[in-house]
Amino acid sequence: MMNPTSRRTFLRATGATAIMVGATPLAAWKQACNNHQLTDAILQEFSQTLSGDLVLPTDGLYQWARLIHHTNFDGIYPVGIVFCETPEDVSKAILFARQFGLHVTARGGGHSYEGYSVTGGLLIDVSRMNSVSVNPAAMTAVVGAGAVLIDVYHGLYYPHKLSIPGGSCPSVGIAGYLLGGGVGLQSRTYGVGCDRVLEIGVVLASGEYVVASPTNHSDLYWAYRGGGGGNFGVVTHFKMQCHPVDRLSYAIITWDWEAAAPAFNAWQNWLKGLGEDYRNFSIFKFLVNAGGDGGLGPKVNLIVQFDSQSNTGTGELETLMAPLLNTAHEHIVSQTIMNGDFFEVTMEIMAGCAWPKTDLDTEFLRCHTVGNPAFPMASLPRDTYKAKSTFFADVISEKGIETCIKAIEDRFNSNLPDNSSQFTCALQFDSEGGIMGDVPKDATAFMHRDCLMHCQYLAYWPAEGDAWFDDNPDYSYCDVSNGSMQWISDAFNVLWPFGNGHAYQNYIDKEQPNWLYAYYGENVERLRTVKAKYDPDNIWKFEQSIPPA
Repeated sequence: MMNPTSRRTFLRATGATAIMVGATPLAAWKQACNNHQLTDAILQEFSQTLSGDLVLPTDGLYQWARLIHHTNFDGIYPVGIVFCETPEDVSKAILFARQFGLHVTARGGGHSYEGYSVTGGLLIDVSRMNSVSVNPAAMTAVVGAGAVLIDVYHGLYYPHKLSIPGGSCPSVGIAGYLLGGGVGLQSRTYGVGCDRVLEIGVVLASGEYVVASPTNHSDLYWAYRGGGGGNFGVVTHFKMQCHPVDRLSYAIITWDWEAAAPAFNAWQNWLKGLGEDYRNFSIFKFLVNAGGDGGLGPKVNLIVQFDSQSNTGTGELETLMAPLLNTAHEHIVSQTIMNGDFFEVTMEIMAGCAWPKTDLDTEFLRCHTVGNPAFPMASLPRDTYKAKSTFFADVISEKGIETCIKAIEDRFNSNLPDNSSQFTCALQFDSEGGIMGDVPKDATAFMHRDCLMHCQYLAYWPAEGDAWFDDNPDYSYCDVSNGSMQWISDAFNVLWPFGNGHAYQNYIDKEQPNWLYAYYGENVERLRTVKAKYDPDNIWKFEQSIPPA
């Protein structure tokens, strides 16, 4: 597995020695150092104790290193960023932060929806701890907490043809994904991601390194499987149980907007009627401005993935999907049903890396976020967006479907721009159930076991300073940001009452009502007890961290 470029290598490669940090951030950094009695000598001495690197605002790597995936949090400037290469580095960083009274936060993939993976204090980055080591005979893998999903998929598939039930965004970190439970593309077939975790390496708030498993620190092992990232310590590795993969069949159907109600109703009832056939995962989207088939207007889209495990074609999937293919057939804009290599399908259909591939074993390097010096081929942009979520125990009523349709139509008919796919908004319903429901709700901290589906509300818009605003001077960034945020809040408020009162902790949302119960249900008090035991001083604290008992 490829390790990201070190600071020294990066500086040599770019010829950079320092960045031009704006006067205000640099002045604020110097003031923060004064406030915490951090002198140049102290910082230099700490840096020399690390196997990795301490990156400061005066370093060439800082301007890239401080950013997370979400552009909304670009205004946060850490006092320092520690690129850890060993658990010992993590321990030293924690103890240093505690000694000097710095707020401390861990970062893996940097995809926290509310920016909780960046801080104005000391940022502990584990992205260099990204190895994937496979035991093919046991079908297990030890995965570094800094690995992102596309690298995990690649490391397991080549040459072992193994996988785990992972998510759909290639640059999401494995740690955040698993710690929040890990609802993913094969969860109906193999369970949520945390169900496949055998052990977890953790550096605690005390600086102590422990391995949590069913027989060692079992309470921490329980809490880390669904209790959310950033609450109990810094994870350094996972040991995972893998499963064999080979081929996938998949279908993509797009209907025009007139078929929105019958198509969704057919899908949700089809999903409920699947019974014991767990070999599939599907996503139904109400969309506006997504581009592609059907143009920029409102439309509905369905993706079905089927774990065929053979090269026998798409017959089984077509038979399974017959009720959907026959629904509002005259309104189908496009329809694709194919059987393909697991990794290629994962990259192209589920991970959004849709380009011609001549060599899958190297082209996956493009499936990383632009700007990372370790991946000069990277093609995936950072995003500006807001998200929310709702779980549903059963099918949605006719009134609920009408509510979905009206929410999308309100967005399309609003004063927000409708001339660019950069303004995509969606109500995305992901299938739940299957084997993930066989696990009791209190067996892990992830309690969302008895749901039919969940909805992710999504609104995207261009980043501040994007060239789109130069071409559309009648709109300001504040106009489109505030308008998009208002739309998603309105959509959530009208659709939430149709759900079961719970939301997905990996789609964390500052505005989520009664968030502790929404994310963790009856498991809250047990989580608080674990928090008090392993983080008694509550150093892992942010706006939606689990409070100690």
